[in-house]
Amino acid sequence: MNHPYAHIAILGAGESGMGAAYLASVVGVRAFLSNAKALTAAQRAQLADWGVEFEEGGHTAERLLEADAIVKSPGIPHSAPLIQELKRAGKVIHGEVDWAAHYTNAVLVAITGSNGKTTTATWTHHIISAEKDCVLAGNVGTSLARALAQRLEANEPDPEVIVLEMSSFQLD
Repeated sequence: MNHPYAHIAILGAGESGMGAAYLASVVGVRAFLSNAKALTAAQRAQLADWGVEFEEGGHTAERLLEADAIVKSPGIPHSAPLIQELKRAGKVIHGEVDWAAHYTNAVLVAITGSNGKTTTATWTHHIISAEKDCVLAGNVGTSLARALAQRLEANEPDPEVIVLEMSSFQLD
């Protein structure tokens, strides 16, 4: 398995952030999750079960700077002062899809656009699944990181193809 980083910091506890934390725990990468708002009790419990350290109600730049790389939620703009500070410090900043893609050899088919992404991604998944081991992930509900973590944890093989519904924020 390709482990590009020993320690990551994850910004945001939405599906992409929680999925990244889950995948990190499954592949043995040390992770720290930082969320601007309060976490739910369920999120706190999951992070504790996964052995992922976390903070809520704000970001501690010093803790983030300890990581080898940052996995950023798509909702946090690149222009945010914290992101700019991390970039000035030389930190590599990944989106969840970019980081998670290090843990699969599957062909990635990304569907984006203004209208019809979910329909097109679901339809594409249906067609490909007729002949190949295919996973549907991304903006349709399950992040790529979570989908990969679930398969790894279940000792299932790497899929042949992954169809991703991607928002413009995920492409940024």
